[in-house]
Amino acid sequence: MTTETAPSSSKKPYTGSCHCGFVKYTVNLDIRKLAPGRCNCSICLKNGSVSIRAEAEEDITLLEPATLDELAEYSFGPKRVRHYFCKTCGVSCFIFGSHGDLRLWIVNGLTIDTDQGIDWSKIRLQYWNGRDEEWAKGPKNEPYPNGSW
Repeated sequence: MTTETAPSSSKKPYTGSCHCGFVKYTVNLDIRKLAPGRCNCSICLKNGSVSIRAEAEEDITLLEPATLDELAEYSFGPKRVRHYFCKTCGVSCFIFGSHGDLRLWIVNGLTIDTDQGIDWSKIRLQYWNGRDEEWAKGPKNEPYPNGSW
């Protein structure tokens, strides 16, 4: 996570926040390459989030609060990833960590501010089988067992 937003030529900065506004950020995305996904693992189901993976850590900038230490953090199981959420309203905003050699910098796409041209009703989601950790199989166009639309 960086302190300055520096989008590349194909990326545009999008602002986002939690519900109460305590957490504010920008994420640099190329909307043409947007591949938002839902996972059927227990925490993703309970959060109801839509994951958007940034290409690089530098693509996500925390604007408020000053550091991730001011957010609530939750890890479980092998603790490979950290889920960050607002201590006040409870909205899940980020997932950072790794799975093998794959580094993860994920924002909850549903926290991206709605006035920036992203219409979720027009974006097709990908579905991942995180419950069985079958990441290598890749996404499907419909939910895996126990997943949600």
